[in-house]
Amino acid sequence: MRVLGIGDETAVGDAAEAVGFLHRHGIASEAVWRSSSAGGVGADILAAADDFSAGLIVAGVHGARRLRDRVFGGVTTHLIASAAVPGLLSH
Repeated sequence: MRVLGIGDETAVGDAAEAVGFLHRHGIASEAVWRSSSAGGVGADILAAADDFSAGLIVAGVHGARRLRDRVFGGVTTHLIASAAVPGLLSH
């Protein structure tokens, strides 16, 4: 299992924290970090899933910034509309 962090140092720390949690529960995993691209985080997640030949994308979602998401599109919307593999989205 890979835990993907996209963006700045906060993403690296969050991914490492998630990997520590998974390891404590006996789940082998590794943290992977990527910088954000001009295509947006949703596209970055899908590109990583393709690179890793992922069979499932698991992502936490939140409902903040609804107006901004309506105007510009959000990561969740992008994943739902464009993913070539199944996704498990949790609020």
